[in-house]
Amino acid sequence: MFESTDDLRINQLKPLIPPAILMEELPISEEASHTVAAARRALDAILAGEDDRLVVVSARVRSTIPKLRSNTQNGSRKKLRP
Repeated sequence: MFESTDDLRINQLKPLIPPAILMEELPISEEASHTVAAARRALDAILAGEDDRLVVVSARVRSTIPKLRSNTQNGSRKKLRP
């Protein structure tokens, strides 16, 4: 008999609002549009080599990912990601 292997860590599902509806309900402000446009121009310049700044892209690590575990096979103590 097969064991369940899909979505084992999902507690609940919440449907997402479609982007078009979200944009209607929360329109962007003039100030926010200027901020986004300026950031995009700056990123374009960095990627084109016209600006020597470093771009760092980061994201929140999901709390559902288990901590690193050790692999003790064959006596090795190598850290593995789940």
